[in-house]
Amino acid sequence: MFVSENHTIKDWMKIYTDGSCNPQTVPYAWASVVDEKGTCLIDINHKSNSTFPLKIEPKTMFGKKSKETRNIILTKFDDVQHQQNNGAELVAFIIGLEICVKNYDEKKELKYNTVCCDSDLIVKWWSVKGPSSNNTNISKEKRDLIDYCMKLRKQFEEKGGLVEKIKGDDNLADMGKHVQSKKRKRKDEKEEDKKEKEKEKEKEREMDQIKLF
Repeated sequence: MFVSENHTIKDWMKIYTDGSCNPQTVPYAWASVVDEKGTCLIDINHKSNSTFPLKIEPKTMFGKKSKETRNIILTKFDDVQHQQNNGAELVAFIIGLEICVKNYDEKKELKYNTVCCDSDLIVKWWSVKGPSSNNTNISKEKRDLIDYCMKLRKQFEEKGGLVEKIKGDDNLADMGKHVQSKKRKRKDEKEEDKKEKEKEKEKEREMDQIKLF
């Protein structure tokens, strides 16, 4: 994968993409794109080069204490009985790539040069090899989007861009699915830290007792 020698990892500005489908998103799946500060990058009037008609609405994120509102792309595909996050992940990734290849800095280099995504299907398959030829359940609409995604990724990487597979808990575009697990992780870390401090205090008390004798 080509990485411009003019950049270091510290210089790179990242875009995060995510798709979600749960009872709150029905009858759609939601697609979100944010920058490394968590700022929404989907403009309400965003125009995609793809043939996919974008339906964009401001939505309040579920499971977020801050009641954050973002512009969300509402996706719906006819090749599945119930909407899934895969289609939304695909659309979010495409929009992320489009934003990258359209925005340049004063040096005429990519302003955003890393796209982060937590979907193995998107990062390792659909954006590289496309869907399996044996998969006849994928609609022409979705196949066309996957073809467009592969072309965009190739164009992006030829310009020095990087696609990064990340964990769900590290995805800033996440719409609430992983919030609880982050809380549990922080709680576990605090409890572990508390136990370590208690052990240290116990050792200190034992040393003090020894000194007394």
